[in-house]
Amino acid sequence: MPHAGGFVVGTRRGERFCRIRADPVRTPELDPWSAQPTQPDAIPERPAADQSANQGVRSITASLRSESIFGGPRTALFWSLVGRAVIEDLCACDNTFSLQEARVPDVHLDSDDVDILVGGEEFRIPCEIVLRQEASGPEVIFRLFGAPLQVGMRVLLGSVSRFSLRFVKAAFQSDVCCVGGGAGADRVLEFKPFRDPVIVGSHEKLAYVRFDLINFPNFNPGRSEDWLDVAGAEWCVDIRPPRDSPDAEAAQSPFYSVTHSCTVRRANSSAFSSSTATELLGILQDALSFAAGRWVGTAFVAGFDSDGDVGWKCWGVGRLHPRISEDGTWFDRHHGDSLPGVLCGALDLSRDSQRYNSFHAAVYWYVRSGADRGGVDGGLILLNTSLERLGWQRFVVEGTVCPDGRFEGLKKGAQLRCLLKYCRIPVAIPPKLAELAREAATRSWEDGPRAVVETRNLLVHPTGNDHLPWHEAWMLARWYVELVLLRMLNFTGDYLNRTRARAAGDVERVPWG
Repeated sequence: MPHAGGFVVGTRRGERFCRIRADPVRTPELDPWSAQPTQPDAIPERPAADQSANQGVRSITASLRSESIFGGPRTALFWSLVGRAVIEDLCACDNTFSLQEARVPDVHLDSDDVDILVGGEEFRIPCEIVLRQEASGPEVIFRLFGAPLQVGMRVLLGSVSRFSLRFVKAAFQSDVCCVGGGAGADRVLEFKPFRDPVIVGSHEKLAYVRFDLINFPNFNPGRSEDWLDVAGAEWCVDIRPPRDSPDAEAAQSPFYSVTHSCTVRRANSSAFSSSTATELLGILQDALSFAAGRWVGTAFVAGFDSDGDVGWKCWGVGRLHPRISEDGTWFDRHHGDSLPGVLCGALDLSRDSQRYNSFHAAVYWYVRSGADRGGVDGGLILLNTSLERLGWQRFVVEGTVCPDGRFEGLKKGAQLRCLLKYCRIPVAIPPKLAELAREAATRSWEDGPRAVVETRNLLVHPTGNDHLPWHEAWMLARWYVELVLLRMLNFTGDYLNRTRARAAGDVERVPWG
């Protein structure tokens, strides 16, 4: 059970709980959004009789914000927000507070029996599959009830860390690690799969697949709800507001929530296999994450046959980023009508596996280049990597002729310049990036491609104490990646130009449109 500085976290009957031994000394609050100290009076005062508890609460929230308990300040921020949400549930007893995140219970996904091999013996134990809201995001947990005492002792105290669970009804096997358990009346053992999401079963004749999106932005601000039908590349995708369902409503937390419910089917209503559905969900996740600028999760995935019966499902959400800050992307939320062009473009592109693999790799690096993930310096390296992969795909793999010479022999930004010119993307440094333009003039960098490549090189191979406009170079590189990817998808609509847009809704047509 994780423990740090009097902070203990574990599970109790399917709910998260933590126990904190708090110092009753008043400490300044930290505003989680500005990271600046604020006055303690920012928290409403309790009655005089409860002042000691109120003081302890301030100490708890301040320490959670400032300390990295499970993996960084962002995790601490998560706990501080959760703590504030249930602050009225704190109970004081000798300056020890029991903070329960019982308001975010485990979400039931399924039930089954599992066979587990422990110490050379196989045991069949009832299992509940749940989705748990962890600080790092929703995770699939397998909860085994009524495990024999010797099984619990061997699992919790033995030297083996990897186990295999064979699900009886679902008829598949999953490699897992133990993440908790106890010897109480329930004798519960909890396991976490090494792969998420978990694919359950297979089916050759699915009629449609239903799934929910986690953390996709609202794309119709000012309207009552999002509603979009996408048809293209032999598929129909319906995006709707979140469905009314206990599981979707329960999967909510400060940083993760179900934002949309979707259905996908073939345009001609013909059946398709679960393996096709798996590939399709990956393509949609890539395209939607490219629009959002962060990984958008797919949850509660279920495939239905023509009779409306569930024939296939997925447990978990896969890659997912929390809603913490916004870097902004090419996708303007006031123009949701640009989504169909990107989704259909990704579906069309997937017919060529080589080209799509390059698109997928570039989107992966683009999403990870966000300023709140790797920082603008790390992001600049990832964006250059993405541009190099896209250029290699176009001029080496596909054999497109580069007018500036043999692509592999080009240096000092010439490869990127060749790629941008092919895509009809301007190479001049935009006027808004004035600091980068001044630095480029000082160093005799003739255009944007040269500036992006040289700033990356000086970051990786410094020649001294270089003070460069890293943020503007990152912004320019991110703009280049967005446009090259949109060109790869044959997108011809409006987009938000991060190098000149003054406000949301200020869109323009892509340069080749």
